[in-house]
Amino acid sequence: MNLNSFFNKKRIIILTSTIILTLIYYFSSLYYIRLSPTRKNIVFFYLIFGELFNYNIWLDFWQYIYQFLMSFILFFIFPVLIIKYYFRESIKDYGICIGNIKFNLLWTIIGIIISPIFLFISNDPELLNEYPLTKLALLNIQIFIVFNLCYILYYIGYEFIFRAYLQFGLKKDSNNKYSTVIILTIQTIITTLFHIGKPLSEIIASAAVGPLFGYLTLKGKSFIWPVLIFHTLIGIFTNCAPIFHFSF
Repeated sequence: MNLNSFFNKKRIIILTSTIILTLIYYFSSLYYIRLSPTRKNIVFFYLIFGELFNYNIWLDFWQYIYQFLMSFILFFIFPVLIIKYYFRESIKDYGICIGNIKFNLLWTIIGIIISPIFLFISNDPELLNEYPLTKLALLNIQIFIVFNLCYILYYIGYEFIFRAYLQFGLKKDSNNKYSTVIILTIQTIITTLFHIGKPLSEIIASAAVGPLFGYLTLKGKSFIWPVLIFHTLIGIFTNCAPIFHFSF
């Protein structure tokens, strides 16, 4: 198989729509200006909703709730609509299912066991400064819980578009090992580029786990577990890291 035969019309639509939705997300929900070492303003949210919040400190909290919601809408809802009403295919074919139960259960248990380690290894000053995205989440336990529950929406969107919609869409009707390598490579490049602007250790980690998370999703035939659960837990424990490190 060569690249010309790999990129048929269906795969071009999958890849193009993924890139377009990612660019829309970037400019509407990710592009920011930094006003201080610990404070960012998402430009689009600031321009549209800043006056509503009287430009007060809570703008910093709600801009990230907005960001998580936009991830869910652009990266989950839109691809699902494309699958159902443009491709007219079952969402089960794109990982919205239980999948390979034994395989997924094993790796989910492994992920749950490993994830608390991120409390200890997330001691990079850049990571501690970056997460949680708003330090207002650390004000009290109620705000912290709400913030992290909303954070789950971000991971649902992220994992679906990059690891399910993109990968299952590109792999559909092909079991060739060469095509799997191409798919994992494309997914890893996109997800690594997506992390540009984040701490260097996070960019390196995204490049390193991209092929693994991609493979686990394809092999398990589900985006719900193990990777979504594992990745979400990593994010939550990374949010907990400042509390852990500053307490001990």
